[in-house]
Amino acid sequence: MNSAFFIGIGNELLQGKIQDKNLYWIGRYLFQHNIYLKKSMKVRDEVEDLTSALEQGFQEADIIITTGGLGPTEDDLTKKIVADWLGLTIKESAEAKKTVVQQFEEKSREYNEEKFDYHLIPEGFEALHNRIGYAPGLFYKKEKKILICLPGVPSEFQGMIEDHLLEKLPNKSLKVQENLIYKTWGIPESHIFHKLEPKLWEKLKSFGSVSSLPHLSGVDIGVTVTADSEEELRKTEEKVDQIMKSTQLAPHIWFKGVSVIEQAVHDELIKQKLTLATAESCTGGLIADRLTNLSGSSNYLIGSAVTYATESKVRVLGVKSETIEKYNVVSEEVAGEMAARVCELYKSDLAISTTGVAGPTGGTESIPVGTVCIGIALREKIITNTFHLKGDRRTLKIRFADFALHCLYKEIHHGSF
Repeated sequence: MNSAFFIGIGNELLQGKIQDKNLYWIGRYLFQHNIYLKKSMKVRDEVEDLTSALEQGFQEADIIITTGGLGPTEDDLTKKIVADWLGLTIKESAEAKKTVVQQFEEKSREYNEEKFDYHLIPEGFEALHNRIGYAPGLFYKKEKKILICLPGVPSEFQGMIEDHLLEKLPNKSLKVQENLIYKTWGIPESHIFHKLEPKLWEKLKSFGSVSSLPHLSGVDIGVTVTADSEEELRKTEEKVDQIMKSTQLAPHIWFKGVSVIEQAVHDELIKQKLTLATAESCTGGLIADRLTNLSGSSNYLIGSAVTYATESKVRVLGVKSETIEKYNVVSEEVAGEMAARVCELYKSDLAISTTGVAGPTGGTESIPVGTVCIGIALREKIITNTFHLKGDRRTLKIRFADFALHCLYKEIHHGSF
């Protein structure tokens, strides 16, 4: 199996001005192609920092990938630093010039040698075509090691990895690999492995490396499976599935794969051709926000009402004042009425509502901070749930929305993972 060493170059990465989206993407891409990402580093646009990272990369991995510092400005120093470190001269390359001229022509621009130096590359390097941007990538092979220097712009970086990396690999692995992910919700990580299924980790280890990643509302349990063929991989996957289905954890597994909860709800609503309305109080519109972040949500989301104040629940939705007075505004009775009324208001097939206490003030002994009541109006019935969660105000709002979406998914989804 080939190993990789990733170097993100740029002061902006270390100063927190931008996120390193390239590391997140390349990690998943390399895994899918059975390449082991051994290490990643973030370094400044400085000679000492980058050369130190290159030395470490060449010592530890087969493939060294750098991003950033290939543009036309004075702080784009990657090409010069790499050339000096390898003891190479930067020269004009006919092949590099042909590549960059083609790139500019594809974008209806003329390449200007006085303005750009993309045709000048370290001796022995190959210029890699960039179908999205203007700066070409650089490829270098030394014995069994390869160095690929690419632009830092995520779209350019990702496009060039897809276009060039696999064909440049020194040793192509014939094995296939997959990360099986079982997503749970509503149960803590410690409870899963210490109380509910203390032998689960050992059982799964016989099929591959095991991982556990806790989130605000659940835990992702992963099993990395490697096989000699796709057929063998699928047989192993079936065995792992059977283990997971036979455990006490099975009722808590809501999805197998990498989907997030809003995507799963989104897909299910479209699949079943159902329309949805939301009535949100303590979540402040987060449920509608997360669903509308997904393209195609207009196919099912009819409307949303953020009825934060008690009077708006009465005046806008039509929740009965006597229900609030009798049961409290944070109650399953009010959540149920909110869902029923917003469903009627927007004439949707189903609806979801939230009412709760996000804190840090407003809690009482009977209704403490972290309480959320969720209502779902579905096919002429009302389903309600109450949860008591922990966290600061922002965390609780996110968890309230998570739990609401999970409750909705549970009601509309049929079958198991």
